[in-house]
Order: sequence, then C-alpha cells, then structure tokens
Amino acid sequence: MSPRTIRDYVQILQDTLILHTLPPFSVAGRRKTVVTEKVYFFDVGVANALAGRSRLQPGTPEFGKALEQLAFLELTAAINYQRLDAKLSFWQTRSGIEVDFLVDDRLAIKVKGSGRVAPGNLKSLRTLHQEMPLPRRLIVRWDQECRRSENGIEIMPVAEFCRQLWHGELF
Repeated sequence: MSPRTIRDYVQILQDTLILHTLPPFSVAGRRKTVVTEKVYFFDVGVANALAGRSRLQPGTPEFGKALEQLAFLELTAAINYQRLDAKLSFWQTRSGIEVDFLVDDRLAIKVKGSGRVAPGNLKSLRTLHQEMPLPRRLIVRWDQECRRSENGIEIMPVAEFCRQLWHGELF
C-alpha cells in the first residue's frame, strides 16, 4: 500500500476513536530522536484479543506492552476529563533509548511490566534528564512498593500512579 493510503486508514481509525496516536517529543539536544508517532488501540483487551492473547503473565513483554497501553489510556482520559492544559508525547532516540510518556516538560514516565526495577531500567530517564532536566521522573511498574532511586527517580505501582493521576497529584 502507498503511504498515503495507510495515512488515510489511520485517520479513519482515529476519527472513529478506535486508534490513538502519540506524537514524539523532540529535544534540541545531542541525540537524534525518532519522528514517527506511536499507535495505541482504544482498549487494551481488544488489542490483546486481536493479537491472539487471552492471558498475560506479569514480567512478559506482552504484559509490559499492555501495562503501557493502560497507562496511555489513563493519562489521555485524565487529561481530557480534567480539561488539563497538558500535551502528551513520548521520547525515543534513534538508538532505541525510550521514555514512554512525557507530559509537557513537567513529567517523564517509563512503564515496566516486571516487578523488579534494575539499574538499566533507569537509563532512559537519566538520559532524557541530561538532554532536558525535568521536575519529575517516574517509573510505573507492576508492584506494591513505592520508592525513590538514588537519582531522584520515583518508582511506584500502577495503582498509586492511577490514584495520583485522578486526584490531580501527578502533575
């Protein structure tokens, strides 16, 4: 298919609220960033059903993608319902370093489907912080414990993330 045809189909899916796109955030820094939007379905269950997944196990890549989609849907809904003046985007270098969500220049969020956060998981938030210092950096994960890394990165369970988001405490 031609790129124009694909864009038209994507536009139809966006207009019918089946698909949402997330624009990339570009920082005027040393690292080159991607310019392609990310795409999310309107419902994490439908996306998994279309992919043939009926059950997701915590810690798997599929679980991580579903958790990221859930965070996207919650962020989008909260920004829209609360009528917040906030722009949602993502940041990714061409070498693959990625921060899943940026809310303006106030908050960077990395979503992890595993319960354990290894030092390497903090790399993307530290790298972005070198390019553009942010007041708040956060890892959302499938766990029950809140803590803070030695670099000031907050690590919190998805339930606490949603609570803070909907109570207006996140940004």
